[in-house]
Amino acid sequence: MRTEITDRYYRVYTGQDVDRVPDIEFGYWPQTIRRWQSEGLDKEIELTLEESTSCFPQRLDLHLGFEPEGFCVLPDTQMYPKFEEQIIEKKESSVIMRGEDGCISERYLSDSDDSSIPHTISSPVKTPADWEQLKERYDLEHPERMFPYPQERLDKARKAFADGKMITCFIVGMYAQLRNWMGVENLSLAFYDYPEMIRD
Repeated sequence: MRTEITDRYYRVYTGQDVDRVPDIEFGYWPQTIRRWQSEGLDKEIELTLEESTSCFPQRLDLHLGFEPEGFCVLPDTQMYPKFEEQIIEKKESSVIMRGEDGCISERYLSDSDDSSIPHTISSPVKTPADWEQLKERYDLEHPERMFPYPQERLDKARKAFADGKMITCFIVGMYAQLRNWMGVENLSLAFYDYPEMIRD
């Protein structure tokens, strides 16, 4: 069953005329939603506590005229084993920590009004030797990887499709993944210094 929203996607992706291009926004900081509420948002749409503390409240997307993302069938492209999370330093409104991806970042606490995206301090790949070690964590045969895809998730996808929701598949972009492994500056230099590693 196609809805107005899924029909808009379908027409765009099949090269047909459409009233407008679908607009998917990349979520909201909960702090932004809380500020909007203090400025009168609740007079237009009353959000639940769960919605006002979520980065992706679908009702807010619809209220603002954006298309919700639908139901995502997520391929398991993560590294295994992941790095062990480690708090390196605690600050008043943030922590410096090593995440599961191996990056050392300053992460801001979600209840802090000056919260922002994490600030990366150090990335796990700087040289070809670092990459040789990291890529061992991307073994497709690793027992923790989700193959076959969980039946429960497939059942939810089929129900979402039957309900007229768009089914999406999310992967990190080709440049973005390298940037996540290396950081912008290291990656920019590596295009010239280590082109074979970049191709790998």
